[in-house]
Amino acid sequence: MIGLLVALILGVVVFLFSGITDYLRKKEREAEEARRRLLLDQAKEQRRAAQEASFRTLSASNVDNMDGLSFECFVATLLEHEGFTRVEITKGSGDFGVDIIATKGSY
Repeated sequence: MIGLLVALILGVVVFLFSGITDYLRKKEREAEEARRRLLLDQAKEQRRAAQEASFRTLSASNVDNMDGLSFECFVATLLEHEGFTRVEITKGSGDFGVDIIATKGSY
């Protein structure tokens, strides 16, 4: 009888411990994912700031010599500085056009 009770108590303890362990692992994974997203966001912001700084020193000949993606990034930065929101560079289509969607005000 006592052996059965001890086995039952041990079973409950093991069950609770495994549940707590799973919960803690899940929270650890969530925290790691949040740290990873924060680092990616910081790196993206640093790249954007560096790119913006380099755009400030451009001349017309520099703009003429840009590849398509660099030119689109340049135009997107200009649009953001002019008050456009939700500036998005879309997937390139190879048509030599600027592939940007931007919103200003209610338009």
